[in-house]
Amino acid sequence: MHQKIAKIISAVLHPALIPTYLFAFLLFDTSIVPYHEHKWMLLGIVFLFTFVFPVLSFFSFLKAKIISAIDIPNREERIKPFLLMSLLYVFITYLFFRLSPIFDVLTLMMLGISFVLVLVTLITFVHKISVHAAGVSGGLGTLLGLQYKYAHEDFLYPVLFFVLLTGIVMSARLSLKAHTLSELMNGFSLGLLITFGVLAFL
Repeated sequence: MHQKIAKIISAVLHPALIPTYLFAFLLFDTSIVPYHEHKWMLLGIVFLFTFVFPVLSFFSFLKAKIISAIDIPNREERIKPFLLMSLLYVFITYLFFRLSPIFDVLTLMMLGISFVLVLVTLITFVHKISVHAAGVSGGLGTLLGLQYKYAHEDFLYPVLFFVLLTGIVMSARLSLKAHTLSELMNGFSLGLLITFGVLAFL
């Protein structure tokens, strides 16, 4: 894969964008979440706390020379940004819990995503793991969990789409030499199993 294409894929399918993509799909393209006049506001809150704030913090870390590059290739440098990102995700999950049971599906989805990120952060203390793989496979696991729980909904095409995205993202990360195959597979397994378990069985 061409390096420039791999970088574009890594940016467009950045793990911090996966929650926004999933929330947009559930809020506007399924019947699982009942109509609510504040859907755009909810999506905006998710976008701010799961993407905008983390990205701004990453640039702040870069300016302060806490990290050497925005994609943070060094494992040790990932710990502080990942800790902050975890706190933001846990906070937005707490906000959704306060809104439950109206948005219980959305809350469970955010819980699964946050759980994955917290585990990735803890693992990063001792081993490097692909957060890109965990993010996109977490999206796949979320959709599979929703299909299991809501059999009346048809998630076949979204699931197949995320299977394709997972392969593309992992290929891009390998092409960029950002991760080894084992780091990608560890991230993939973690994201898929955790999100599926949370969405299917809670």
